[in-house]
Amino acid sequence: MNKFPGKQSSRESGSSASADSHPPNSVRKTPTRLNLYTVIVIQQILGGLAFPITKIGLRDVPPFTFAFFRFLIATVVMLALMPWLGDKVRIPRKDAIKIAGLGIMIVVFNQAMYIYGQNFTTATHGSLLFAFTPIFIYIFSLFILKERFTARRGIGVTLAVIGAVVIISQQGVKFSADMLYGDFIILIAVIVWGLYTVLGKPLVERYGAFKVTAYAALAGTIVYSPFGIYMTRDVDLGAISPEGWGAVIYLGTGLSVGAYVLWYWAIKYFEASRIAPFHNLQPIIVVALAYLMIGETITYHFALGGLLVIAGVLAVELTFNKKVPSSQD
Repeated sequence: MNKFPGKQSSRESGSSASADSHPPNSVRKTPTRLNLYTVIVIQQILGGLAFPITKIGLRDVPPFTFAFFRFLIATVVMLALMPWLGDKVRIPRKDAIKIAGLGIMIVVFNQAMYIYGQNFTTATHGSLLFAFTPIFIYIFSLFILKERFTARRGIGVTLAVIGAVVIISQQGVKFSADMLYGDFIILIAVIVWGLYTVLGKPLVERYGAFKVTAYAALAGTIVYSPFGIYMTRDVDLGAISPEGWGAVIYLGTGLSVGAYVLWYWAIKYFEASRIAPFHNLQPIIVVALAYLMIGETITYHFALGGLLVIAGVLAVELTFNKKVPSSQD
């Protein structure tokens, strides 16, 4: 069978989080709530920085070339780090195919489309559309993962979305034919990100966030590479500025490696519908950083939107017990 290299798993057909993800007698301690929240905040900072940095990179780098080098860098970095993990668990063909499918989703239908769409619209529009991510995650988690519906979770997700929209909309929303086209492309990327989050949860519980992210990136990059190389054939790579290459490197490492792995790691310990509202902490963090780093003014929009997002997160979190459900890393 075509399997990723490594030691045979003791329960290849297991459907829930178990010792499948690690050799016997290597159970790892469940992280504390503080550690989980810290990881989510870091993940949101890394993700929030991607919107302005992508716009900077697109000044010099064509979108499809940008996507190609970004995921090439991410794949090389993650595969280079794999031996350090010491994880010898072998992935059966059925799950390997699922991971490859996730890779095609995230590389081709999420990030390549996001970068392409961002070329036609503003960073504000892009971040505004991604503010609707919790809704899609919540819906998909109900139908695919069969997570339990509660009114409080639904209200929490809605509050988080409204709050993010309030914060982002203060920067102004403009419309033109090109922007609407770019917005539509990014909306597809947003929907795919929701699917990627939900469909990846069972796999992350078995094999770990890093391994799933790395092999997904590898599969997606392989599929995308012929197109990416073709679109790069006439690009003068020597004319790309240091800022352009810096943007590519950041999205390849800070976002595709750092933020993606941390997101899947958090998904492993949270239900997908539970983590959805946390996604909209991103605009709060980005505006706060802008205030601290470059002195941007904190507005009433930010205060109101921030309170709504926090209220949404609390509404969801208060439906759970204080103890984080036990799981293996």
